[in-house]
Amino acid sequence: MSDPAAHGTHPRGSGEADRARKLRELADDLSASRGAAADPESIAADWLTRPGVLRRLAGLLATGISPETDRVVAIGAGAAVLGCAVSLASGLPFVAIAHDGPSAADDGPSLTVFGRVRPSETIAILSLFDEAYDDVRSHLVESDVVVSGRQVVLVPHSTANARGAHDPGSLFALDDAQHITPRKEET
Repeated sequence: MSDPAAHGTHPRGSGEADRARKLRELADDLSASRGAAADPESIAADWLTRPGVLRRLAGLLATGISPETDRVVAIGAGAAVLGCAVSLASGLPFVAIAHDGPSAADDGPSLTVFGRVRPSETIAILSLFDEAYDDVRSHLVESDVVVSGRQVVLVPHSTANARGAHDPGSLFALDDAQHITPRKEET
């Protein structure tokens, strides 16, 4: 019997198995580099300042972007770094929207926006953590954009399970014991 890899073909499903392996390896690295910090900014700094972790994370997120997407919008903690890395991996321009805290006028959160979305653009929303979306939703609605998809790097395990099929595309879940595990592990 001949070896399929020797002829440039791969057995059916090898791509899914490779992706599952990469997700498991990245989950281990995210857990190891997370440190004891619990706040999103500290966790983002732990993850996004490590080139190997950032490169693999950006690559996985880039492969999940829909082909009709015009622009990547990274939101929340580490948005500028995450947006730039995914932009480089995908070839798409990016916008970064970070939360600065409550505004003085009590009209919602104060946001720092780096870049610009244009009306009728199709965007992919990316964030390290799930809670970032609520803070920028009104900004995106006002921008009159079409959302092609949303990917979140880490959600609490209980949140991911509650969403089930309606999960926004999370890569990893954080269980009660604070272990990070792949959310979409294809076999």
